[in-house]
Amino acid sequence: MKTLSIQQPYASLVINGDKEYETRSWSTNYRGPLAIHAGKKMTREMKQACAEFMDEYPEVGNLMDGPLGCVLGIVELINVIDCSSEAAYWSLSAKETAMGFFGPGRYAWKMLVVEKFDAPVPAIGSLGLFEWAWDATAYPAPRVTAGAFD
Repeated sequence: MKTLSIQQPYASLVINGDKEYETRSWSTNYRGPLAIHAGKKMTREMKQACAEFMDEYPEVGNLMDGPLGCVLGIVELINVIDCSSEAAYWSLSAKETAMGFFGPGRYAWKMLVVEKFDAPVPAIGSLGLFEWAWDATAYPAPRVTAGAFD
C-alpha cells in the first residue's frame, strides 16, 4: 500500500481527523488510499510547536506522547492543491492554517480518514511515497475501530 511518513504530532492529527491537509514541498499525481506512518522521532522544535498548539487548541488533547515509528491508519488522498496558484486561496480555519505551511512553492494534500487502527503497527518509514505491507507473521493485520469516522 502507498504510505506517507509524517512527523508527530501531525500524523496523529491527520489520522484522528483533526487535520485535513498535509503540506509538502512536492506534489504527486497519486490519488487513493494512503497509509499514514508516524516518523520515528519528534524534534525539540516540534515539541515546542506542539506545546504551543495544544495551548491554543486544547480540544486536540495531549499530542506529546503520540506513537512513533509505526503506521496509524489509512486515509484517502483526494486532491493535491498547488499553494502558489490563484486556486489555492480557499478558506482554511485558523486551526488548519496553524498545522501547515501553505505558502508559495508548497502543496496541500487533502485527506479524508478511512480507517484508524486500534493499535499502531510498527513499521520503518521512508522519504516520499513508499510501499508498505505489514508483516502478518509478527503482527496480525491491523484491526480498525468500527464506525470511528462515520
